[in-house]
Amino acid sequence: MKKLINSILILLFIVSCSPLQRNNNSSSGLNGFETHKGVMTYFVNDSVDQFFVKPLKFTSKNYEIQPDFTFRTGDLSEIITVNFSIFSEQAVKKDDVEKFTYSSTVQNLKTMYIEQKSKKKIESRFSGEINKNEFLKIKADQSWSIQFKNGEKINLNPSKKTRKVQDVFQYIDTSRE
Repeated sequence: MKKLINSILILLFIVSCSPLQRNNNSSSGLNGFETHKGVMTYFVNDSVDQFFVKPLKFTSKNYEIQPDFTFRTGDLSEIITVNFSIFSEQAVKKDDVEKFTYSSTVQNLKTMYIEQKSKKKIESRFSGEINKNEFLKIKADQSWSIQFKNGEKINLNPSKKTRKVQDVFQYIDTSRE
């Protein structure tokens, strides 16, 4: 019996010291994170929450792009990190691309990796940044475009599920302090 009581006390102590504890002034109702239509909120500290927008899906005849977004509220950063995968029959290299455009042009583009997924599908993974203010201009019908250096332009349209998630973006306050 004494071992059971000690175990319970230790468990209560660990839970009470957990970094996921929030105060009542928090914008996030759950104990450290919540999911709402593909948007997850993580507790960082009393004045900072981190948002992660799960991968969205945009398609054209020969391409599929799946971007995800990460940013924090309450910090001084004016950027949102956008990581995205492009699935196509041929590898897409950073040097072949003039620009990627979403709500604005993706800046500071970096290639993360290029990986063969199947006989007909190659994943080209990139990371870049967009301005927080531009992120708020995203609308439910917003599409991605890829402008290649050879002049070719590909427009990718959002899936039905992506449109629903994009509707939530207007309610995210990226400037909360």
